[in-house]
Amino acid sequence: MDIVFIRGLRIETVIGIYDWEREIRQPVILDLEMSADVRRAAETEDIADALDYKAVSKRLISFVEESQFQLVETLAERCTEIVREEFGVAWVRLTLNKAGAVSSARDVGVVIEQARQGTGDELSEGIAQEPGLVVEVLSAAESALLDQGVGGLVEAAPQLRDGGLDQGGVAGGVAGEVLECG
Repeated sequence: MDIVFIRGLRIETVIGIYDWEREIRQPVILDLEMSADVRRAAETEDIADALDYKAVSKRLISFVEESQFQLVETLAERCTEIVREEFGVAWVRLTLNKAGAVSSARDVGVVIEQARQGTGDELSEGIAQEPGLVVEVLSAAESALLDQGVGGLVEAAPQLRDGGLDQGGVAGGVAGEVLECG
């Protein structure tokens, strides 16, 4: 995964829960990391094929300047939604820093990391809709492991297939959820 980033995007806005904060503009600083496939842009040298960080910056500046949220969490959440939905970004990590909010701290804020639907959730969604698929996948995995002589992992596959799953095991997280869906 390639990443396009923006660091230190300083924007003045109305933000805060106290009455005095509702009457002034305060700076927030955004740092963003956004997934992008830069190969096409690198080949064509055309900005239309790139995630345009200037366009993202301008859109966020406009939005944040006009906003009047009380919580940094709300502002950060809305900013990530804009990046994901308006710019087609599948994954984004946004840090919103409200520097000076705590006098004895240099920085305070929130970090939000989100992925659009369809960027890894397909497995859990597919399993929920087709629980029988789990058995097929586990059987195929068991066969592949046997072919490669990986005996220790193969011993767990029949237990998973039969529903006797130890939630603390290596496969516990995903397979446990999977088997419970059926």
